[in-house]
Amino acid sequence: MNRRQVAIAGGFGWLLGDEGSAFWLGRQAVRATLRTLATGAALGALARSVLSTVVAMPEVSGDPMLRRSVVSRMITAVNAEPPIHLARLAPLVTSAAEAHDPLAAEIVDEAVDWLVRTARDARSGGERTPVVVIGSVAAGGGVLGQRLLSALEEACGGEVTVASDGAAGAAWLASLELLGPAALTLRPQLLSGT
Repeated sequence: MNRRQVAIAGGFGWLLGDEGSAFWLGRQAVRATLRTLATGAALGALARSVLSTVVAMPEVSGDPMLRRSVVSRMITAVNAEPPIHLARLAPLVTSAAEAHDPLAAEIVDEAVDWLVRTARDARSGGERTPVVVIGSVAAGGGVLGQRLLSALEEACGGEVTVASDGAAGAAWLASLELLGPAALTLRPQLLSGT
């Protein structure tokens, strides 16, 4: 069995991509909230929770001047922090999606599409080897995690498992390099449910 990197797909970091990551989810949540405010649309669960978290305003009236002011405050607040801090908003997306917020549902759908596409791009045509996922988005459960695992099973045509500890897996792979096949017996319990 090949235990070496054979393909690269996605995962280029928050600045260059990472579509479907916690950072990406948070950025999409802010963008959707800004669009909602700018268009004068009613605030749904996602927009209200983002407003509350970012600028401590859970509700905003329909007054266009007030909304423009809140848009400016949000942009300033988000840009004042390190960009990766947007990842803290990812749970707001999944919570709002579970509450049937249409904006959150769109973001979840797009995240699942991106992540499945990334997994397919990393595989050879017809490949049916197991897919192992790790990270807060995949392992977090909820509507996003469940939809992702189901979509991966369908798209990749095989077993999909959630790993609990990427560092332990990397250490095990390094031990294989050092110890050879003898390290197979040292395989840690890295996968959930094993």
